Amino acid sequence: MSYGYSQQVGNPASIVYAMDIQGEAGIVAAALDDNRFEVWNYESKELIKEWKVKTRTSAVKFVEDRLVLSFVDGSVEIYDMSGYERIAQASTGAGSITQVLPLKKAFAVADDIGNVYVSTSMDSDMALRKFVSVENPVTALAYSPSQNVLVTSQTGILSFWSVSDGKLLSKQNFADSRVMSLAIEEDHNRLMATFSKGLVVVYTTNENDYSLKKVASHKPGNWPVSFDSFTSVMAVGTSGGKIVIYANNASYKTKYPAMINAIRIVPKSAGVITVIVGTHGKGIHVVKASDMKMGK
Repeated sequence: MSYGYSQQVGNPASIVYAMDIQGEAGIVAAALDDNRFEVWNYESKELIKEWKVKTRTSAVKFVEDRLVLSFVDGSVEIYDMSGYERIAQASTGAGSITQVLPLKKAFAVADDIGNVYVSTSMDSDMALRKFVSVENPVTALAYSPSQNVLVTSQTGILSFWSVSDGKLLSKQNFADSRVMSLAIEEDHNRLMATFSKGLVVVYTTNENDYSLKKVASHKPGNWPVSFDSFTSVMAVGTSGGKIVIYANNASYKTKYPAMINAIRIVPKSAGVITVIVGTHGKGIHVVKASDMKMGK
């Protein structure tokens, strides 16, 4: 089913718990209900591979030429992208992993008890090294464009850490609601955050003391459960099924009859802003901003 403004990929009744895309190859990898995992070409609608995983997948990320899956039992698996065969696995032995953040030839993960780990490699000898531990669950992760600074969020707190030695550089009172996601824009010195109260806020950052200044705020819906950014484009999916794209001082909106659990911006889409969305019970869809309602 395509709802008249999107293209369906795969089973139209699937629950998509986590998802990522490899935009240059036109590939979407999705963790589905019943512990199913599928890899599709979202342009040709061809199923590349499907398999069963051991438990529910909490996060999915493409990291260079690898696919990283994290699970609610605290474990991580790495797959190659040539045949999607598993080449490594490791476990934190602690809490459920909630976040995966790509790095250069590595990745970081955070769990629901306040630990952040960094992978030692992307090959068969991969292990997870504890980077920092904080008192409360880490709700979001981001890296500076140079990857010298790791940013973690907890409810009410934003912390900046030195990647080289794990030293705490700055801790700031951030907001009175839970941060759902973080992103740092490479081309501009800006940090973007989504909050459980329904806001998407853009801040400029000071490189000297890491202080933040709010420069823009949007309210796409009551609960922004998914978020992505690419250059000057932001895309948000909400618990009520809204999809909102912010770009070029305009917004593009549409709505699905299901919660938007995952959203990814296609980096190169022939001048048309395109997102891939994973829904809670309506499968995967390809949506173009040109087919959405435009506003300010």
